[in-house]
Amino acid sequence: MTTSITILGLGPGRLADLTLEAREILSQAAASNQTVYFRTLIHPTVEPLKKELPNLQIESFDHLYDESSQWETLYQQIAEEVCTLATNRSVIYAVPGHPLFGEASVQKVLQLAKERSLNTRIVAGLSFLEPVCTALELDPLTTGTQIIDATLLASLDTDEIAGKIIPTLPLLVAQVYNRRLASAVKLALGECYPDEWRVKLVRATGAEADEEAVEMPLYELDRNTLADHLSTLYIPP
Repeated sequence: MTTSITILGLGPGRLADLTLEAREILSQAAASNQTVYFRTLIHPTVEPLKKELPNLQIESFDHLYDESSQWETLYQQIAEEVCTLATNRSVIYAVPGHPLFGEASVQKVLQLAKERSLNTRIVAGLSFLEPVCTALELDPLTTGTQIIDATLLASLDTDEIAGKIIPTLPLLVAQVYNRRLASAVKLALGECYPDEWRVKLVRATGAEADEEAVEMPLYELDRNTLADHLSTLYIPP
């Protein structure tokens, strides 16, 4: 059976980090005028990719980030659109990093595709985790680092947060994509950490020209302008 949905990882930021398999699929899409649906265009790979493949047809779901009023429904909306498109034709859905590392929308797509009997294929990519851990000099395995998506954390009820977060272990909160979400993340983390707890916002790791890491007290998180789709928050134990 042919694949209905190809979920492709774009890597953490550099065009050079795209796998050979991902490059081949994108090149074939450009040659056949097949539209590639990006979760977001706020990613350093996008502009170099447009130059390398000028015929590549690109659409994104960026509009949903501003339109969605509830964190928990955002990725469900994306999954619904991807799977609806896939009922009529094969779809390429491109996401930052690796599709199975911190990509909540991919889990929604996989679940919905299964319910609708749509075939899926995962095209691996270098995840955000490797460059973030490099920037922090952090070994996530030996330290028992926890990883959670920012939208998932923001959507938790107060009594659920203690069951998800263990403050005696390091924590990475992925995709703190705007200041509104940063504010919700700050409030959620405030259930487990003091307001003055020092945290670090790491942005665009893997894209050398844009890399930046800023340390601040937790209470200042939503006052920082670095929060975007490329930002990961590190909270030490």
